[in-house]
Amino acid sequence: MVNYWLWVSKDDSIDDTIDGSSQKWNGCDEDTEVGDYALIYRVSPYKHIKYLVEVTKNSFLNTSKLPNEEYYCEFKVLSNFENELELKDMKKEEELSEWYPLKNKFHKKMFPVTEDYWKILKGMIKSKNHSPEEAT
Repeated sequence: MVNYWLWVSKDDSIDDTIDGSSQKWNGCDEDTEVGDYALIYRVSPYKHIKYLVEVTKNSFLNTSKLPNEEYYCEFKVLSNFENELELKDMKKEEELSEWYPLKNKFHKKMFPVTEDYWKILKGMIKSKNHSPEEAT
């Protein structure tokens, strides 16, 4: 079963590492698996969803952070959206009014996303971009 995630980047440093090769994400849920999809929301300075990624390696425990449980996973970028999905647009969307990440102001590293919310987000992104990659 495919899982959907929203990963939160606190700054734009992720842009320096996005090059099409496999990347590592710090802050995956322990249930993150190969084939899962994630949208990456950048908190600062932009406040928008910029990337669609696919998980390429199951989550694994970062043992250097013990006793804290922190998980990594690997991913590849499927889409770098030319027209990002901005916070202001998400706030205007009535169907997202009860969406926990939005209500929580994206104050965690990651959030699971239900299929219903995934479809809403995907539709909003598609309406702003001519041909983003499809995530099923």
